[in-house]
Amino acid sequence: ISYENAPSSWKLANGEKPPARKPFDNPVWEPATRTFTATVDWANTFGGDARWEYTMIFSDDFSFIAGGACRKFDKDGQSTGVSAFPIQLQYIRVPTAPTTIFGSTYVQFGRLGLASYHFQDPDDCYISYENAPLSWRLDNGESLPAVKPFDSPSWDAATRTFTGVIDWSSNNFGGDARWEYTIVFSEDFREISGGEVRAFDAAGELDHTSRFGQDLRYKLYVGEMAQLLNHLRDSGADTGVRRRVHRRVGRWRR
Repeated sequence: ISYENAPSSWKLANGEKPPARKPFDNPVWEPATRTFTATVDWANTFGGDARWEYTMIFSDDFSFIAGGACRKFDKDGQSTGVSAFPIQLQYIRVPTAPTTIFGSTYVQFGRLGLASYHFQDPDDCYISYENAPLSWRLDNGESLPAVKPFDSPSWDAATRTFTGVIDWSSNNFGGDARWEYTIVFSEDFREISGGEVRAFDAAGELDHTSRFGQDLRYKLYVGEMAQLLNHLRDSGADTGVRRRVHRRVGRWRR
């Protein structure tokens, strides 16, 4: 187990930091059931625990830990609790870090199709409204297209900046006829860290500006995390987390 980037508040009983690297003792791998078992011993107790006994069951494609538990014991061998995978302990395979936007998707609230940005290749970039709320309508009452391509897409790798235009002139959306995008990505391409969307009306007048990181928050879509969340949903697991989604459509739909 790596504690290399553990919070400074994580301390062993004697006040020392956890080691950067803590080996599993007695590791056993059972490929037929995709099950790993092992123990971690803390001669210097950690949070009152002297021993952790792990059972990890991996998903079919090994993208996340789908079952098992960590059983915890004090120095007298008495149980101090059980943390179950993937209810209390949620682990995914570390995805390959992107080095460009192409081949990636960026989402708000973790949801594909909720005005998600798809960058397939330099000439194939679009917004997906496949899972947009039914209340999102064009000004003539029609449903939004499932795919809305960016016009004039441009990528500047040196500044990690994408620019493009969404044209609603043939059928306005919320009174807007044109959106002009400047999207700046973080150094690790994990999120959209800057830029803005400038919205123009049918007369070509600037109506309003929405800024990334303030009004619009987009993060890289991580397939492994989506698979884990789908697994939790399909199993009916109660993680105790209530996901709230803003109803302010004007902040969503771009």
